[in-house]
Amino acid sequence: MTLRALTDADIDVLSRMIGEDAVAVDERSLNRASGDHLADPAYRRRPACVVRPSSSEQVGELLRWANRESVAVTTRGAGSGLAAGCVPDAGGLVLEMKRLKQIVEIDPIDRVAVVEAGVVTGALDRALEPYGLFFAGYPMSSAVSQIGGNIATNAGGGRAVKYGVTGRHVLSVEVVTGDGEHRVFGGRRRKDVVGYDLRSLMIGSEGTLGVIVGATLSLLPRPKAYCSLLVGFDTPRAAIEVMSEAMRSSGALFSAVEVMDEYCMELGATTRRTVPPLVAPWSVLFEADGSDEREAASLIETTASMCSHASGTMLGPDQGEQREQWWAIRESIPWALKRQSSFQGVEDISLPISRLTPVLERMREIAATHRLSTPTFGHLGDGNMHIHPMIAGDAADGVDAEEWKRRERAFLGQFYPIIADAGGTISGEHGVGGKRTGDLDLMLGGEYRRLLRGVKQVFDPNGILNPGKAI
Repeated sequence: MTLRALTDADIDVLSRMIGEDAVAVDERSLNRASGDHLADPAYRRRPACVVRPSSSEQVGELLRWANRESVAVTTRGAGSGLAAGCVPDAGGLVLEMKRLKQIVEIDPIDRVAVVEAGVVTGALDRALEPYGLFFAGYPMSSAVSQIGGNIATNAGGGRAVKYGVTGRHVLSVEVVTGDGEHRVFGGRRRKDVVGYDLRSLMIGSEGTLGVIVGATLSLLPRPKAYCSLLVGFDTPRAAIEVMSEAMRSSGALFSAVEVMDEYCMELGATTRRTVPPLVAPWSVLFEADGSDEREAASLIETTASMCSHASGTMLGPDQGEQREQWWAIRESIPWALKRQSSFQGVEDISLPISRLTPVLERMREIAATHRLSTPTFGHLGDGNMHIHPMIAGDAADGVDAEEWKRRERAFLGQFYPIIADAGGTISGEHGVGGKRTGDLDLMLGGEYRRLLRGVKQVFDPNGILNPGKAI
């Protein structure tokens, strides 16, 4: 179906449908809905209006209208993504979910939370704390990200090495599909092998198959203690060897293993107005959690013993103020990098851990040939690295947007095949969005994409949902 532009008459219809206060056409709302957290202005598109429904019934009514009228609908949570997934490539309307923010139920017996899509991840965590429970599927942007967006992108985060990504903790999803039909996939139960797993199909679908309006989430007992260790290494390989051996010998899992190159460590520390806690080519933050301080400290003490032989720089173990400072530095890095240059990308590669080091070494060689720097940090524990190819500082003098895009594409054109050959993928948690659709054949192949288009046809027959994305 050919999608059409919205008219003033359409805006009037939408205002009557769900209320004038729920339909925005002001400059601030339209500009805010034009992009996500990618620094590159090339990934911005302006919608005709922003609509803020307050119930799943309103979402259904809106999608039935959009389906009849051939109008594109792009769903937006907090806009904290890094793949242009919530950017309205086809214009039309942006569906902001922030008014669907009710925590419907917390059940400590079934260990579930029933929530609407606009619930902020951090707010849910605070609500669960008195119950001694937590939702383990949260990303590093938990202070702002919304549950619906987490599910739509199958978001990961620092503690995915132990707890996995969002999808592991979603028992059911409540969606409105492209034809305006309200459906629930999954349930409150923890085991179910009856029929196809359509719940998992919706997780990570990036708003292309349906609008997620609610979910039932599986909860876990809340860890009562954490212990961390910060270690400097010459290469990621040395850190990986220590990490793997520590887990094998102890029989325990780290809750997080985060890595920062020297540039990122210095930048994060400067942002936090402190000095870098250590200086090394690669700084690795190991963390373990447990039911008490002794359990949390056990794995970290084992790791510290191994690191004393493998590294010359080590801080900790620590369960208090130092640990909080280390995490504050790590968490500030992506936001600090964003301010370094408008000529930068955000890559989100995921690899088998054993193959990570040679790929990163080759990456830096390729980047140098294109006169790019590649600040690197990420989740070493599960092989998911965030790389920001960029032109910053004096190197950006005389460079325009066209030259930047030429260098970026040349770099990625060499780098992506190396990732594929190593058994990796070009996105571990940020998603395909609008940023990586042109590279999908490298990862999936034409036949796989044909099958994906067939699935899309079932749930969104007229192609109104987030057109141009994910497939």
